[in-house]
Formats: sequence, C-alpha cells, structure tokens
Amino acid sequence: MFGGLAVYLGGRMVLVLMESDPSDLEYRGKKFDFPIWSGLLIPTDRTHHDSLLRDFSDLRVHPVLGKWLYLVMQDDYEKTAQEIVDAIGKGDSRFGIEPGTRARKRKKVIRVKSVRKRLV
Repeated sequence: MFGGLAVYLGGRMVLVLMESDPSDLEYRGKKFDFPIWSGLLIPTDRTHHDSLLRDFSDLRVHPVLGKWLYLVMQDDYEKTAQEIVDAIGKGDSRFGIEPGTRARKRKKVIRVKSVRKRLV
C-alpha cells in the first residue's frame, strides 16, 4: 500500500511501514522539512487524533494523508515505534481501520430509443 507494507491485526489495518530516500523532501512540487514517506503510517479515525498525539508526542498528522498519523523515521523512532506496537498489541482500539471494499465500477448502459420506420 502506497509502496509500503501494510500490517493487519484481527482484520484491521493497524500500520503501514514506509521507507524511501530520507533526503527526498519533496512531493508533488511541495517541499517538507522531513521525509514524508519514510516511517510509520498510522491508520486511524480522526476522532482519535488528539488523544494519540497527546500520548505519542513524536506523532504528527501526515501532510498528504491527513486522516492518518505519521511517525517519521528519525530521532527516537525505534522507541516510539515500539511503544505504538505495544499499544496495538494490548488492543488499543484507537489504532487501525477496517479495510474498505472497492466499489465495482458500474458499466455504462447506453439506451437507444427504438426508431420505427414507416414504410410508405
């Protein structure tokens, strides 16, 4: 997913592990002061953002995927990542989302009105 490795627990996607060139700080023409695709993506509902940001101070809202949180692979990454994994393992329900099913594309139906020709 997004070029990373999605981690599921009990049918819920709880993490996406990402690793890219840490010097690549640009995405779609916008520059960032941190690598936005190298770290842990945390799929969660926006209703849990405030409490997770309080409990894990190194987390931030992902600048592209604003509905998910993000732990940048720098500084105390391993320590915080371990704390997050431990919380997930203990069943912290703030982490994870139910994977959605893709809606099938509807086939276009072209309806042609029948035209009756009159023979004269």
